[in-house]
Amino acid sequence: MDGDLLKAAVSAQGIQGELSAKITAKTGPAGAPGVPTEFRVASASGTGISLEWAVPADDGGAPITAYAIKRDGVPLVMELTGKRRGDRIVWADPDVTHGKTYSYTVAACHLPPKGQLRDQVLREATPEDAALLKGLSNDVNVGEEAGPLEVEAVDDMEVGACDADLRKQLKSRGITIFYKCTWPSVHLHCCAQPERGWTDAPGLPLGPSTTGAFPADEGWHALYFPYAKSLEFLPNDGGKIWDKALGGQNYRATVAGVFRLADGHIDRVAAPPQTPVGLIGEAVDGSRVRLTWRPPPVADGEAPVACYKIFRNGHRVHTTRGSATCTFVDSNLFAFTDYQYSVAAVNNQEVAGPLSEPVTVKTDVPGPPSEPRNVRAAVRKGKGQLSVVLEWEPPADCGGAPVAAYEILRDGVVVSVFSVTDAQLRGEAEECRPMAPEASSCGMRWVRHSSSYSSLSWFKDALEWEDVDVSMGDAFSYQVQAVQLGPDRAEDLKSGGVGQRC
Repeated sequence: MDGDLLKAAVSAQGIQGELSAKITAKTGPAGAPGVPTEFRVASASGTGISLEWAVPADDGGAPITAYAIKRDGVPLVMELTGKRRGDRIVWADPDVTHGKTYSYTVAACHLPPKGQLRDQVLREATPEDAALLKGLSNDVNVGEEAGPLEVEAVDDMEVGACDADLRKQLKSRGITIFYKCTWPSVHLHCCAQPERGWTDAPGLPLGPSTTGAFPADEGWHALYFPYAKSLEFLPNDGGKIWDKALGGQNYRATVAGVFRLADGHIDRVAAPPQTPVGLIGEAVDGSRVRLTWRPPPVADGEAPVACYKIFRNGHRVHTTRGSATCTFVDSNLFAFTDYQYSVAAVNNQEVAGPLSEPVTVKTDVPGPPSEPRNVRAAVRKGKGQLSVVLEWEPPADCGGAPVAAYEILRDGVVVSVFSVTDAQLRGEAEECRPMAPEASSCGMRWVRHSSSYSSLSWFKDALEWEDVDVSMGDAFSYQVQAVQLGPDRAEDLKSGGVGQRC
């Protein structure tokens, strides 16, 4: 019987060991609440600053009903715990000045010390909590502060204007992105702080660059974030085309500075080269101008010069191959015409320094045109007719005056003259018309920046002449010679309303 009882006891609760020694636990009065955690900026701009934080890990043994917020060490507000974003308390300060920096602290509070907030808390609390809260002493009512948190009343995604001078832009705060592409519309989908999220796609528009070192006519666009400290971004065309980094990743600027993005590579921009020295220009003849200059000095932190860009009347007309060449001959210009030139040094990031002081050169009297380009001949057969067709392009250098005709030579003898149409010559005259009446009155003959014979519409057009006086088995050699506008035809053009000509 005793054995049966023992088995029953073991099967019901197992074998019990010895009891531990007795200890005594006694709860004391409630203490101060702990420090709010994860205190940070939710958003900031010139119109307001939003802060957020999580509740303390230790409530001190009594409910936390409010938070005491100080700005720049001065008590600002007592905020109840009701305003939340998820598990965080959220508070906004609308009374800020754009660009000013403020210092915030926050402390948990059991019971607001006085006023309507205190009455509201006690009214909404349970009788037990209300009694507990009213019994707390002042020295444990408010906990230790979190912070201080320094906040500038600006938005990291705020956009500013780039300086025209790259050296000044390099000294500015924030992040500048220069992006090179051929899209008609360019956007930047970006994020300055992960907790604040990304822009709505496609993002912020990039405008054409206004900084001289990154010319808009070469495809450069720019976006400047004066207050961003880091940036993650993806350029796109505002539609389906997105430019991603290697491996399909986002581009990143992890520190403040000026960055260039081209052909999938992002680099921090180095200081641009300084100004080339001693630019001299002289007229070679009626259609050519020779420029010479000396390399700029190289200061600490500057990348070496990789090449030079030459500008005629403010627009680029040539880029040298390498930095060793400090001379350039501009050709196919209009005779008796004033051209203004400047030069900029460029580093290996394709970043151009400031333009040199300009020089103005007036071309001389016209000279002979060079030979026509790309002369070729082909035999044409059709409808019982045999002929030789010549094709060519205008001379690389017209000599400074309009080419009005071409002499066709067969076996060294002129057999025909091909005349340029009056319409082409009229367009040519209009192209080289002075830009403003005052330019002529002061003795200067300026033309549009692109104006040279190479810019005229017919310069790349193939010209054609057909020799039908041939028979099967004939062999002829052909030549083409350019002839400038003569006085007789010039007078005819003047009488037809063309008042300006080279």
